[in-house]
Amino acid sequence: VPSLLGKDLPPCGPEVQIAYENVNNMIRERWLSQLGKEPLNKSCIYVRRQLFTQQLVSPPFNRPDQRHRVPWRREIVFLYELRWIAYFVRESE
Repeated sequence: VPSLLGKDLPPCGPEVQIAYENVNNMIRERWLSQLGKEPLNKSCIYVRRQLFTQQLVSPPFNRPDQRHRVPWRREIVFLYELRWIAYFVRESE
């Protein structure tokens, strides 16, 4: 497993850590499902595409009923996930 996908959490608030862990797990699952043959950068881009699609379908803080996000999480966590995926894509290049 690449060092970028380590299980250590960043030293910050709980919402940020949850978002980091969610994104890390999504990338990790994608990379492991490809048996490590796919470059890490492609796995990160795949997850970024999924998150951006969710953002287009259900923009953060735009609906009165926020339970449409799959898997459900708080909107602030979703916003941090968008930031973390940008970090992972940048670091994987």
